[in-house]
Amino acid sequence: MSRKSRRTSYLKKTDTSCRARWTVQFLLPGILAYWTYTNEPPIPSKIIGADDQPLFTGEDVLAGRAVFRKNGLTE
Repeated sequence: MSRKSRRTSYLKKTDTSCRARWTVQFLLPGILAYWTYTNEPPIPSKIIGADDQPLFTGEDVLAGRAVFRKNGLTE
């Protein structure tokens, strides 16, 4: 095997590993970000107190979340 062909072979292997590493480095965080924003915790429809009266509803939770986001309190 000539010196030039060994060098070319090494460069091809290096190029392939760089592409694979680059793909994983961008693909994995993208998958994790997608999973984070699509898998929200469940919001109960109603919370009942000790006296069987509703304390708050799921709509109240969503309204409170909107207030927090509007005022920048989630940062």
